[in-house]
Amino acid sequence: MARSNSTAAPHSTWQIICKTAIAADLTFSKKLAFSATDGPYRPVMKLLELSCHGIPWIVVSVFALYRTVDRVYEEVFFNLLLALLVDLVIVGFLKVCFRRKRPSYNKKDMFATVSIDNFSFPSGHATRAYLMTWFLLNHVKFAVPVRIFILIWCHCVGLSRIILGRHHISDVVAGFLIGYWEFVLIEYVWLSHESCSMILQFVK
Repeated sequence: MARSNSTAAPHSTWQIICKTAIAADLTFSKKLAFSATDGPYRPVMKLLELSCHGIPWIVVSVFALYRTVDRVYEEVFFNLLLALLVDLVIVGFLKVCFRRKRPSYNKKDMFATVSIDNFSFPSGHATRAYLMTWFLLNHVKFAVPVRIFILIWCHCVGLSRIILGRHHISDVVAGFLIGYWEFVLIEYVWLSHESCSMILQFVK
């Protein structure tokens, strides 16, 4: 019996830790969601939401890809487009797997959503923001003020998801981590200019 109790104790301790962490996540997320329904900061949070929406970024990437005549940037924009598409697939897969509901206080007024957007984990805006931040800072030559702005923008997007009541804190933190590993994945499978040109010729 003593042996059985010793094995059960760590298990029950782990359960307590998990339940406490979940409760803290729910509580603090709700406290931070002061613009979930209304308020003076909501328009700014909505603007941040739109600034990292997948559709505009995919459209911009496609437009930049077809407009550029620079071999280097053609390669960069093609891989950026690939990164954004990979992000959509990974986030969609994880949302379906976890099926975590959005906070009950979330106002359903998001731009251009699909059924899968009813799920909360992970935050697609957070994964996309972190993925693009690492990508752009590593492959595009920006001046220092612009690089600082991108870093601030990235974290403001993540915070806005909680303030708007779209996500819990854990959704955003997980989104940042997933976004970083998506960047690592894209770096690993990076397509050369020759590969990009061949695919583009095939598409055309």
